[in-house]
Amino acid sequence: MDLAKLTIKEAHEGLVRKDFSCVDLAKVYLENIKKLDKKINAYLTVTEDLAITQAKAVDAKIKRGEEIKIL
Repeated sequence: MDLAKLTIKEAHEGLVRKDFSCVDLAKVYLENIKKLDKKINAYLTVTEDLAITQAKAVDAKIKRGEEIKIL
């Protein structure tokens, strides 16, 4: 499964089913940013540490059985 090609709905469902973690998903996107931004210069700042910290927080919510919503 290519996590970078999931729709928001597919990513949400995969997280709820625990097919992959939020940290896994974040790392895939951060890696894509590292590869592609050299060509397209779309990002002024990438806060990798913050993204991983927030992904861990969502993973903890899922582990506790809390609902995660698509905004």
